[in-house]
Amino acid sequence: MKKRIYYLMFAAILICGATVFTACSSDDDKNDSNVGTPALAMIVKTGHIGYWQQIESAFRAACKEKGLQALYYCTTGENAYEEQIEAVKQLAQLKDKNVKGVIYAPSYGLNGECADTEVAAFAKERGIPVILLDSKATASSPLAACPFFGTDDAAAGKALAEKVTATKVAAFAVRNSPGVVRADAFKTVIAGTDIYTCGENANKEIYAILDQYDDFVFMNGTPLPAALDILKKAHKNIYTFDLYAEFIDELVNSSSKFKGIMAQNTFLMTQKAVDAALANAKEGEMVPTFYVTADNLDDDIMKPYLAYFDKTAGGKDRRAFVAHTRQNLKEVAENLNFSTWNSINYFNTYINQYLLLNDDFDKTISRTFGQEIQKSLAPLPADVAEKTGKKYGADINLADFDYIFTATQTGFDVTPNTEDGLIVEITNPYAPEQSVRIGIVGSGEEYVLFDPRMSNDSVGVAVRIPAHYDFTFSTKQGDAWVENMTVCTELTVNKAERDAPNHPADAGNILQDAWNLKGTIKTSIPGDATEMAFNIGQDPTKKQGGLTLDYTHNGVKTIGLTAEMSNTNGLTDLSQLTNSSSIMDVMQAVMLGNSLDNLQITLLDCLTTTGKISDCEKVLEIQNAMAHARRNYADQQTIAGYVDQLNGLISCTMSDKTLGQEIPMRLATTKIGVDWWAVPALSFADENGFVPLTELLDQESLEYGLNIIDHAVEPIQGSIIVARQLLQAIQKLQAAFYGSKPNAAE
Repeated sequence: MKKRIYYLMFAAILICGATVFTACSSDDDKNDSNVGTPALAMIVKTGHIGYWQQIESAFRAACKEKGLQALYYCTTGENAYEEQIEAVKQLAQLKDKNVKGVIYAPSYGLNGECADTEVAAFAKERGIPVILLDSKATASSPLAACPFFGTDDAAAGKALAEKVTATKVAAFAVRNSPGVVRADAFKTVIAGTDIYTCGENANKEIYAILDQYDDFVFMNGTPLPAALDILKKAHKNIYTFDLYAEFIDELVNSSSKFKGIMAQNTFLMTQKAVDAALANAKEGEMVPTFYVTADNLDDDIMKPYLAYFDKTAGGKDRRAFVAHTRQNLKEVAENLNFSTWNSINYFNTYINQYLLLNDDFDKTISRTFGQEIQKSLAPLPADVAEKTGKKYGADINLADFDYIFTATQTGFDVTPNTEDGLIVEITNPYAPEQSVRIGIVGSGEEYVLFDPRMSNDSVGVAVRIPAHYDFTFSTKQGDAWVENMTVCTELTVNKAERDAPNHPADAGNILQDAWNLKGTIKTSIPGDATEMAFNIGQDPTKKQGGLTLDYTHNGVKTIGLTAEMSNTNGLTDLSQLTNSSSIMDVMQAVMLGNSLDNLQITLLDCLTTTGKISDCEKVLEIQNAMAHARRNYADQQTIAGYVDQLNGLISCTMSDKTLGQEIPMRLATTKIGVDWWAVPALSFADENGFVPLTELLDQESLEYGLNIIDHAVEPIQGSIIVARQLLQAIQKLQAAFYGSKPNAAE
């Protein structure tokens, strides 16, 4: 992405008619500093290209080692010879510089124009040598006899051809560059090579022939970065000249068909050129190339290049993180199966629609409870009667609530269950495969609640809730019920101390007691063996709550979630929300007064994002305001103001367990399309600082993310419907037990 941005920047400079020549110097190495210091000049081409950036780095390092000032000049394009002429003019004005020599890589215009004459005149005037680098001078040039250090392009072209097994190949060479010589030599080995000359961007030419070849070879590395995504999507075999950081990444990317790199030894040829200039050498030298694949990256010859990329291309940590994240996203995207998620939505919809929010079922349950109350109705002990104001009491143990509820067109039929548990059958005679059977069996220690719906002035009803429940969900196949999903839960409660009317000490109060519910959900759907472990709890007296969730799919731990929250306002009063309340209304209600003390989201048991939010309500408020501003085309400064506020409330890090990395995170302001957005950004402790994910991840990774989101849209939509239904059921239950508004004093 950065490469494409650079191309646009340089194009804009040319269009505006600015001075396109640039002096690529660091702050302490400007070309007008260190007056009187011995210096060495280098005039090369295409300074924004990785190949020439390596040469610049080697040149500056060599000059520093020898106590020389580095006078470095580069152009904005392969054929921009006019900029080299301008560079010579500027160099000639440095009368006070003790220039020891000029290292020169000539650019050639479309008609063979170059700056050779100007370079030769300057060198003659100063009495200094000219050393040719990378590109030879023509036979008629005044520099034809100058020493040359670079690649034997014909030999290198043949050497690369010997690595390619295909017999039909598309070879791309930047016009009027050494790549043309390499391509011609390549063709002498593989006769079925079609040569295409191009500029620094060959995408147009590649699109035109994409379906005609399986193997693409680049005789210059320059056009390939922009073409990588095109070729990777088309699953083409790729070979290239020149070492770039992104090429190294592709070699180790298991999903890429990037085969190999014929590398020019830029560091060695630059060092030899510097030595020759200082020694006023009369002879040059061809510097051998070397071939790089995923199998020989650890060879000694690669060590200085990998060290260079670690420093300049975001570092090995950053590149390793990008490659590993890409692989993780790919693994998730290729193995998406939402059968379990859809089944959970399906069963929940049935439970909500036919049970929790069904007036007929509610009436049937009430009648059945009434029968159980009549069976267990008895006078209360004097002390309990005095405390509760009730004369009689009924004790209902849900573990013994053994009935079969069968849905009919007019309601529910109820029959005793000769086995343990409660069974609900909802049969669709018109679509039997949509019939559902739910089995519920309770056991273990009991949690006692008083049920105000069943109580009156003289009768108190206690409901005993078993600590352990086993749920089974089955669908009908033919005449048989086939189990699809099981849910096992375990409830533990620490009752809060109280001595209030209508609540004896041994009775529970869900608004005051600390409780914890843990369990597992397992499915037996073919091809989608899923296990979900969950643990949910809250402590109203400490005003704290928590959640953990581990999702394992076909034996792979896919997602892990941990959240710990504090709420200064106590529990959320969901009964105050109406049936027309949106999901956003629910989020605002839940976040009111909350802080997120710890949030951890883990992908594939490896990549973990850890964060804290000091004021959830404020974050949501800022996010809503920022979204509104963005949709009204707010400028960068406006969005950046919101981002600064969010960063003051949110702290976050990302860790990669496999790579052993701990990576700071924050939000950054980034332009996506026409709008400015707040985007997560990561810092790898290099000169790039915090890099937004949109720039950090390559297009392949972003596409995998899009695949995941696209596949998850329908399950998410189903879950939103279920959440709305559950909200209504919670409102109904909360209002029934504690009135329209919970009161902790009761």
